[in-house]
Amino acid sequence: MSKSESTYIQTALADERAMLMLNTSPICIQIWNKNLEVIDVNDAGIRLYRFKDKQEYIDRFLAECSPEYQPDGLLSSDKAIGFVEEAFEKGICTFNWMHQIPNTKEQMPAEVTLVRAKYSEEDVVIGYTHDIREQQKMLDEIKQQNALMHNAYHQLKKRDSLLEAVNKSAMLLLTTGIEEEGEEERLAASINKSLALIGNSVNADRIHIWRSEEKDGKLEIFHIYQWLSEYGKSEVTVPTGIITPFEQMPGWVKKFKNNEHVSESCSNMNKIEHDYFTTFGVKLILIIPMLVDDQLWGLMTIDNCISEREFLDDEISILRSVSLIMVSVINRIALIEKQTQEFKEAKEIAEKANKVKSLFLANMSHEIRTPMNAILGISEILLQDNTTPDNTREGLDRILSSSNLLLNIINDILDFSKIEAGKLSISSLKYKVANFISESIQLNSVRIVDKPIKFVVDINENIPSTLIGDELRIKQVLNNLLSNAVKYTDKGEVKLSITCEPLQGSDDSIILVLKVEDTGCGLSQEQIKKVFDEYSRFTNQTGVSIEGTGLGLAITQQLVDLMNGTISVESTVDKGSVFTVRLKQGFYGEKTLGTTTTAKLNNFDFNNHRKERRDGVRDIMPYGKVLVVDDVEVNRYVAIGILNMYKLQIDVVEDGYKAIQKIKDGNVYDLIFMDHMMPGIDGIETTDILRYMGYDKPIVAISANAFAEQINVFLRSGFDDFIAKPIDIRELTILLNRFIRDKQTPELLEAVRAEQQKEQENGVEDDSESTNLLANVEVDGLDIKKGLARYANDELTYIRILMSYVSSLTSMLDVVAAFNEKSVHEYKIRVHGIKGASYDIFADNVGKLAENLEKAAITEDIKYINENNQIFIDTVLDLAKKLEDVISLFDNEDEKQLIDKPDKKVLAELAEACMIYSMDGVDNAMIELDKYRYETDNDLITWIKEEVNMMNLSAIEQRVKEYLSKS
Repeated sequence: MSKSESTYIQTALADERAMLMLNTSPICIQIWNKNLEVIDVNDAGIRLYRFKDKQEYIDRFLAECSPEYQPDGLLSSDKAIGFVEEAFEKGICTFNWMHQIPNTKEQMPAEVTLVRAKYSEEDVVIGYTHDIREQQKMLDEIKQQNALMHNAYHQLKKRDSLLEAVNKSAMLLLTTGIEEEGEEERLAASINKSLALIGNSVNADRIHIWRSEEKDGKLEIFHIYQWLSEYGKSEVTVPTGIITPFEQMPGWVKKFKNNEHVSESCSNMNKIEHDYFTTFGVKLILIIPMLVDDQLWGLMTIDNCISEREFLDDEISILRSVSLIMVSVINRIALIEKQTQEFKEAKEIAEKANKVKSLFLANMSHEIRTPMNAILGISEILLQDNTTPDNTREGLDRILSSSNLLLNIINDILDFSKIEAGKLSISSLKYKVANFISESIQLNSVRIVDKPIKFVVDINENIPSTLIGDELRIKQVLNNLLSNAVKYTDKGEVKLSITCEPLQGSDDSIILVLKVEDTGCGLSQEQIKKVFDEYSRFTNQTGVSIEGTGLGLAITQQLVDLMNGTISVESTVDKGSVFTVRLKQGFYGEKTLGTTTTAKLNNFDFNNHRKERRDGVRDIMPYGKVLVVDDVEVNRYVAIGILNMYKLQIDVVEDGYKAIQKIKDGNVYDLIFMDHMMPGIDGIETTDILRYMGYDKPIVAISANAFAEQINVFLRSGFDDFIAKPIDIRELTILLNRFIRDKQTPELLEAVRAEQQKEQENGVEDDSESTNLLANVEVDGLDIKKGLARYANDELTYIRILMSYVSSLTSMLDVVAAFNEKSVHEYKIRVHGIKGASYDIFADNVGKLAENLEKAAITEDIKYINENNQIFIDTVLDLAKKLEDVISLFDNEDEKQLIDKPDKKVLAELAEACMIYSMDGVDNAMIELDKYRYETDNDLITWIKEEVNMMNLSAIEQRVKEYLSKS
């Protein structure tokens, strides 16, 4: 065999071995030339793409084995050219590629490696294609498992969050009791907070609690509690007391009674169900039955208004548990209420004689209080009127002093009847010692007006500045002791000393020591033994009468006993007495009163204080900003009129929701005056929400309920203080001084007072006009003289208030006229508003009718309301008609001069007054505008009058500015 033959045979064998290796490879191997033509392919490649032979592979591979576009959106042909060129250039290239199997829609992800090589003296590229479908499948399974694990983890977190919310809810509910007055409201607040916790944890939009009853064989379900998310509030809300039409859904009712829940999306409901729930914007609802002793007690419903979702079994199970806790707490409270009521009834029988006496005293005191408020108010207004003659002023001063004494007697009687009835409670709250002492000094200085007595104050600088106790009751004890000292001292000195002593074994409490000394008539040893008895009054002077009931010291001792303190007395006949009270108080922080504060208190200028009270002088506070929250229009008008005397910046809103929005909008007030009883959310709930939002500025409650128990409820509910209706100017001044004036810099106060003095020297006077149109007007049921006296005989102001009263009656009477058993709560709020507004304008007949109906609503005396409601409505409407006739005296259109259009300058002044909420400015502008009739004002002035009556000053400002811009 020649050498060439041998070489040929060896080459053939090598080619055979190479093809054997290629064809037995499990991956597709192919050879490309620079023209992107397939030169060769192994058997694995033919099988992979399901071709019948190598030639078919070579002919069809490029055209059919890749989709038009790769997953990244680029053309397969463009990407293939790029990769092959990269392999020829760099020698190797690896990438992922999406292939497809010809004649099918099956796609095949693959990993491709291109390697440059020499073949027949030319560069070629060998491609290695690895089918990674199995790997991809494994990766997809791993991803799916990870997703499942992530979902499970997420569900566990949701469950844990829900469990945490349920635990907090349970603690909140199970610690709610009704041992004290006002706890029923706390139950409602606890349930609402619990529902909020649950709702937020499951991303719900609304949660409702319903109570079920069987009536005439029908299941009726009443709405009693609800929580709304921010989005839930934007949809149509479910009214409290509404009855659901579940009798039209027998399948659901059967499930409820079998303790089966309902979880349905509205898209899957039948027409009746769908139409009912979509009315309220519901997209999915979960209904959990609440069973007690296997009987359907009620339902808990959870609404989703944004999207549909599926509640998991774990979630439903947890939600069932919280629903059972709620039922348990509500029933427990009901049982306690029942037991408490039974106990009260038994106690009333056992103490009948004493109760009759206490009830008589309380009723008589309440009846006396109404005319007393009028006497005090009118006297105060006349004393503040600079035109009142001096001889009249002296008489009024004596009337005011005697009236205050009488009012103190009335308060003593009320407190005593409360103590005897066991309804007087003690609270434990933080209070500022300096404020408590200052107010006590100011109030008691008034009592020494007509006596040659020196009032000495000695306050120890080491007393903690903030104590924890019942400030209201301590102040009452101190006032009683000081009042008693003044009463029994004709000359000499009354001294108030306050210090503190350490409490042995305690690091957070001290003993507060109050000492009142006088140089009065003194007591004998026999009298000292009886000094704390009821109705005890002592004097060693024959023929001298001592004012009062003799209840003051008896009440003082009982108050001290309730606070677990002690009271002692030392006395010598004709030399005087020393009363000492020791009370345990907690202290807050390390700060003490210090020398500066005690020096101000100890050096209190009594003479200046007396002069200020006599002259009616008060500081103006143009730097102060206040918000008045009251649902009754006339109450808002009166509050603005009084606060304008202090030149304050005033905002007003008519409900709690708008007050909350004011704060959300970034408004900050030096003081918020919050009415207690309002529709929707009341003053306590509004304050609770504001405090939860982090609002920490002062909030003062306004209420006609001035009992100490109610005041303590306010103080426990986040309020900083309380003021009673009708508003007493002196108490208001003390509040404004404390919360606004005393927080300003001395430089600012001095500048404002200088400006005030300048105005007084320049003779700046109130420019309101007295028309004397009401001088001879009489309206049955309305005391016009008292009304005018209260507002310093300013007829225009009084008429404005009467107009506001008439305007506000319409909306309030709508609810009153539509009364039914389920609207008793709303009815109570409305008649309460009419009562307060009527007493404010001295429409006492309407006020008394409203007061009786309010009491009936509180006790749910439906029969009394039904029998007297129409009489009340007719009386109110009759008074409103008469008031409209009176108001028309100020609006005789026929006598007015007709001009073309309103004065633009006056309109601009009106818009400016509305913007800054200056009621004086609004009134002055309206006086000018009301002098004429107009040809081309498009009823603008008529509209403005109506909006002024409704206190819609923002709307007036906007429309007037639009009118001015177009004219």
